[in-house]
This record gives sequence, structure tokens and C-alpha cells, in this order.
Amino acid sequence: MLSDSQYIIVGAGAVGVGCAYALAKAGQTDVLVLERADDVGSVTTSQGAGLCGQVRDSAERIRLAMHSVATFRELQRSEVKPDWNEVGSLRIALSDRRAEEFRRLKAAADAAGLEADLIDHTEAKRRWPLMDFATVKSVLWCPSDGYMTPRWVAASYRHNAAKLGVKFATATALEGFFHQNGRISGVRTNRGTAQCRYVINAAGANAYHVAKLAGLELPIFPVRHEYYVTVPMDGLTPDLPCFRVPELTLYGRVREAGLLLGGWEPKSVNQDPRSFTADNEPPPVVTDWPVLDSFEASFTRLLPTA
Repeated sequence: MLSDSQYIIVGAGAVGVGCAYALAKAGQTDVLVLERADDVGSVTTSQGAGLCGQVRDSAERIRLAMHSVATFRELQRSEVKPDWNEVGSLRIALSDRRAEEFRRLKAAADAAGLEADLIDHTEAKRRWPLMDFATVKSVLWCPSDGYMTPRWVAASYRHNAAKLGVKFATATALEGFFHQNGRISGVRTNRGTAQCRYVINAAGANAYHVAKLAGLELPIFPVRHEYYVTVPMDGLTPDLPCFRVPELTLYGRVREAGLLLGGWEPKSVNQDPRSFTADNEPPPVVTDWPVLDSFEASFTRLLPTA
């Protein structure tokens, strides 16, 4: 039996369980989280690269990211840890135009109270010895950035939210909503019903279908994102900073002594959510080797041994 709750959250990925934890920390502990899979963080979240960068173009956005880091530090002190590694990050500019942008980002960081510094090639080389900074125009260093293991983040959120009184129902699929006086008043699932005051849609690739059950046409669609992890490479140690290279649309970090390298695709493959139903997983993502090869080819400009 499901319990009636003030808040019902649909989806137990990092966003859903993170929301539950935030509500509980704010004193709103009458929360029920529904997850169709057998465990939290086991679908989209489990595929995440896990980077956390705080440098943004406004003080407000920076402070929001700083809150995330503060939360990861807090969770790292708990019994179930998110594998938070505060190794810092290097943001690398390859053009004068991007270097000017970095100066604006540095000013925004100063306004938000975030430590971030423009460092020279010598300092950058000390922090990432394998990289070639000869053609680099500017490097922005943020010492409090880092990375985590996304699935462990979800597990840590769940553990700590449950300690505060949040309830979780896994292997529980949403089937519909109850309405009263023009608003949602409860949920219907394969394991029974529950009444609620609020529903939070955190269903990831199925967020469209959850909204549709409520009578809403949510204008979103899943987009493919790719990264790869190399075999172990000499000189890659777990304390090396994360990095981002905007001109090459690349980011990366060390993972299990190999290099995790990903990128933003200007024309990413996407999937119309109307082409599949909530009862089924989205069509499988087929590895796009030309795209992954392009990441590697671009990155050899900075890491010739890659």
C-alpha cells in the first residue's frame, strides 16, 4: 500500500531524489517518491559523466551551483557517500574572444564569492602535466569544482532523505492521476493509489508521458549525449582537475585511470516522445563512432598522447 503524502515525486533519478532531500531539509518531510525501476538512479542518472562546475555567467547561477557543491560536501560526510571528489577544474580558451569571456566569468565569480582565478601556462601545466598549453589563450581555474558518481549521488540522497522521513516506492509505475476541483489530487499506480497536494514531475525521458497523463503537452524531448572512457593511461591520476574546452565543445576528467571525454553535439540525435509510450523504454541509443572519433581528434590538439 502507498501512503497519502503532501508531495509525490514521480521519478527517482538524481533530480527526483535530490528534490526529495531538499524538501526534507526544508522541513517538508511528508514526501513520497515513486520509481518504476527497481532502484533509484538506475536509468538516465546512471549514465551521467558526473562533473560539477560552478563558473557561470551570472552571480545567481553561480550561487545555485555553489549550493550543489555544499550539498555534495555535506553528503560526503554521511554513511552513504556520493563519491564527491573536489579536484578543481580548468576552463581552457583557445581564442581571444573566449579569453575575454573568461574575464567576464571571473568577474561574475568574484561577485558571487566563488574562488576562481585566471592562471598562466606554467600553473596550468603544473595542474595538468600531460596537456599542451602552447596555443591556449587563457585558463580559468576553480579549485572547488569536482566530480561525483551520479548513481551514488542518488543513493546518498535517498539514504539521507529517508533518515528525515521521506518514503520511497520502487518498482512502482505511475498509471494515472486523480483530479478534484481542477487540480491533481492523487496518483494511481500498479501498486495502488495515494492522495497528495502536489506532484513533482522528475521522470526524465518519460517526463512528457507523465505530463500527458495530467492533461498537459510538455514541449520537451530526450536528446542523446555521448562520452567515452579510455583504457588506463600513464600519468592519469585521480587528483587531476576536470576540464572544459568550449571551442572544442569538449569536457573531461580522469575515470579509473583512463580519460572520460565527452562533448556537446550541435545537432544531437533526439527522440520524439510521441514515438514511444510510457510503458516502454525509449528506443536504444546506438553508439555513434564518428562522433566519438571526432571528440578524440579534436582533443589531440591539447593532449597529443590521447
